[in-house]
Amino acid sequence: MQENKRFNRKTVVNLVVFAILLIASILIVNNNRKNTIDLPVDAFQVKDTASIYKVFIADMKGNSVILTRQSGKWLVNNKYEAHPVRISSMLEVLAKMEIKSPVPETAKENIIKDMAAGSTKVELYLKNKKRPFHVFYVGGPTKDNLGTYMSLAKGNRQPHIIHIPGWYGYLSDGYFFCEEDEWRSKNLFPFKSGEIREVNIQYSTQPDSSFILKINGINNFSLLHYQDGKTFGKASAIRVKSFLYALTELSFVAADKNIKQELKDSLLRATPLVYVEATGKKGNRHWLKLYFKPTGNTTKAELMPGIDKEYFYGLSDSRQGDILLVQTLRLSEILLKPDNFLSEK
Repeated sequence: MQENKRFNRKTVVNLVVFAILLIASILIVNNNRKNTIDLPVDAFQVKDTASIYKVFIADMKGNSVILTRQSGKWLVNNKYEAHPVRISSMLEVLAKMEIKSPVPETAKENIIKDMAAGSTKVELYLKNKKRPFHVFYVGGPTKDNLGTYMSLAKGNRQPHIIHIPGWYGYLSDGYFFCEEDEWRSKNLFPFKSGEIREVNIQYSTQPDSSFILKINGINNFSLLHYQDGKTFGKASAIRVKSFLYALTELSFVAADKNIKQELKDSLLRATPLVYVEATGKKGNRHWLKLYFKPTGNTTKAELMPGIDKEYFYGLSDSRQGDILLVQTLRLSEILLKPDNFLSEK
């Protein structure tokens, strides 16, 4: 928290200074200068993204986020596991983005003013270093949405149009943003392959179908009745491995921020339709509670009158306090019954 506050104070000062420098640069722009690239095309690029251990992103509104690489994974604000696709996409952009051209002289003054008022600062750090090795500012998209205005913090601060050859689109909103929640992982069971020791699934309306799956070793599994611990029979290794893979890949679509408080309170008090719990080899547990989602304005199909077919509501230890939207199609890969494990169909 103190680190965030320190970064925020420092960033506000830096952004104000940057704004002043950008506006001042208008006075020294040579209006007769030819529209040629005056920096290497890879001036904004970081080819060795594996060397990046911290990314600090801040906007002019005082919002910021810190992404840190720790023990082989990335964390958001040193609290939450980061969304791996978000991280890999950002690193890919950093490795591939190039200068397309300087900003045309006729547009430069307006772009400088726009960036001074609303750019996003990006700082990149090496491992165990307190000072960033690369800093740049990200503005908005070009009119054709095929480029993004950016400026370096040191040296030539003139804005340039940045793109990735062969890509169609701009690089600001989807890769360099400050919303903590959007950087967080949406994985519901954040285990790696081989880390799960036990899974139990409880069906409140079908207790006889509730089961415990124990992973005893390579191709050694126990499939037991949840109620009395008796065995269902020999589980298929192929079926079990497919199930475990689907479980570790299961993610939610979004948190329902528009849910009415009355419905939220009702869900928190209700018995879940399904309860899924996975335990790791180190004793760490993750759980998911599933409930029918009532139909609403966004409902496209009904499972039954008044019940949404495409999504369930979920509560998870990974997102305490949020009501999550979980896709029915993805859930169908894990909400299996004991018979599904006994033979390959």
